[in-house]
Amino acid sequence: MLKILRNHPHFNIQPFFEWEFKVLPIMVNWFTKATIFVDASSGERINKTKLSTIYDFIKEFPMLYIEPVTRKEIAECTALEEKVHGDELEEIRQRKARAWRRL
Repeated sequence: MLKILRNHPHFNIQPFFEWEFKVLPIMVNWFTKATIFVDASSGERINKTKLSTIYDFIKEFPMLYIEPVTRKEIAECTALEEKVHGDELEEIRQRKARAWRRL
C-alpha cells in the first residue's frame, strides 16, 4: 500500500468508474489506513492524493454528487421559509430558486 502511494502521486482511478460511487468509500478507507503507518510529511502527501481521488470521482459523476446536495439545500430553504418573514424570506426564496436552476 505504502509503496504504491509513494511511487504514484496521482492515482488513475478511471478503471473504477464502472462502479460509480460504490468504490469511493473503499478508496477513502484505504487512504486513511495508509496515513496511520507514515510520518507527517508522507501523511500530508497521502491526504492530497486522497482529495485528488475524491475530486476525480466528483468530476466524473457530478450529478451523483450535486443533485443530492442541491436537494438538501432546497429542503433546508423550504424549512426556513416556514419560520422566517420579511426581507429574510425573500432572500431564502431567491437562494432556493438558484438551487432549483442547478437541477
